[in-house]
Amino acid sequence: MLIGALAVLVLLVFLLGGNSQEEPPPVNASPSATLPTVPRVPTPDGAERDAYLAALRSVDPGLVEKEDQAVRRGRDTCLDILEKKTTAQVAANAKVRFTGAVTVSEEQARQIVEAVKAWCR
Repeated sequence: MLIGALAVLVLLVFLLGGNSQEEPPPVNASPSATLPTVPRVPTPDGAERDAYLAALRSVDPGLVEKEDQAVRRGRDTCLDILEKKTTAQVAANAKVRFTGAVTVSEEQARQIVEAVKAWCR
């Protein structure tokens, strides 16, 4: 019994590090300093939402068949803008993002980006 208890104690010391002279890795006092900051992405509501959806409707009514989806896609486009992506990249992403039931042209993508810019700040 004593040998079993001693074996358990040795195993615990081994697993817990025992008298290891190794120092633990330093703890970064400011972990957020190394993480990139993500901009707060606004959500259009009330009159802004109505104006945004009307602007999309004028580009193509199919873009607003699912209004909540159109808003989510607009917020994703807004994030591109806030991340300061190039105008060409924002438009290209909008074209891909909004193409679905509707095939979005480059000109329509630019119009979508303008509609997003009205509330994205």
